[in-house]
Amino acid sequence: MSRTYVVTLPFIAVLVAAILAMVYACSQVSFASNEDLAISVTTETSEVDFGKAFALTVVRTWGKNLDPSGFPERSLTPLVTRLESTTLREHSTHWEETRRYLAYAFSPDEMVLPSISFEATYGILHDYATTAVSQPLHLRVRAALDPKSPGVPEGPGPMQPVRRRWLAWTIGAAVALFLALVAWRRSHRAGSRTPVPSPIPVGPGPDVEALARLASLRAGAGAGADIVEASDVVRAYVARRFGVRALEMTSNELLTALAQPGTSLRAVLEPSDLVKFAEFIPTAEDRVRALDAAEAYILSTRTMP
Repeated sequence: MSRTYVVTLPFIAVLVAAILAMVYACSQVSFASNEDLAISVTTETSEVDFGKAFALTVVRTWGKNLDPSGFPERSLTPLVTRLESTTLREHSTHWEETRRYLAYAFSPDEMVLPSISFEATYGILHDYATTAVSQPLHLRVRAALDPKSPGVPEGPGPMQPVRRRWLAWTIGAAVALFLALVAWRRSHRAGSRTPVPSPIPVGPGPDVEALARLASLRAGAGAGADIVEASDVVRAYVARRFGVRALEMTSNELLTALAQPGTSLRAVLEPSDLVKFAEFIPTAEDRVRALDAAEAYILSTRTMP
């Protein structure tokens, strides 16, 4: 009898370990079900107005046995968003998080918000992960100016007689020819002389002027106009520094042209768009953040000696 007990005990231990391993494996598979993890992005309407606020809702759900990741606010780009509220509700088997935003679109015509990934880990050591992906959000952005009633067209002005125009062109061509002849004669006479180099104009670079203007804005009383002026200072600096038409581009066009979506330039342009187009009233902290972002962008992109 004792020999039978010694032989049976290891067998029973191995069997119990195998059963526990199967139970653990089955529990891991149940944790990985995509039904326990979901994310959705919705709006009240698919047609929005350029630069006007509209409601945007993000809903995330996950099982109670999952550890969710934080929500990346940058995933809502190219929309400009402002978080209004966050609520978390507990259900019998899962949690539900609802994030409500005021969103603004600053791109004309069609706009697509790409799919957003939502990840959660599970397991005793959190060594397993599962992911849910939202559907892309397609929006149609209406222009601020109604094309059906753009306003009264402006006329070309009073017409001038054809004879006067021909006379003006003839006189202008004769003057230009005379000036070109005079310039050629002067250069021909000075050909044997030793050329004297003209002095190179010396003046502050675009970064020096921009930083000086930002310093004067910091010394001001502070208002929403400071945020717009800081954006204008940075746009003027970018136009001289990179040779782009920054003052005539939208924020998204400028970020795309410079291929700098991750820099502090976005933190300068987006608050200005909210003030100009969405009637956003900034706080003193918003003003300081905008000025800090403008100064940081100039310091990080100026030409160093």
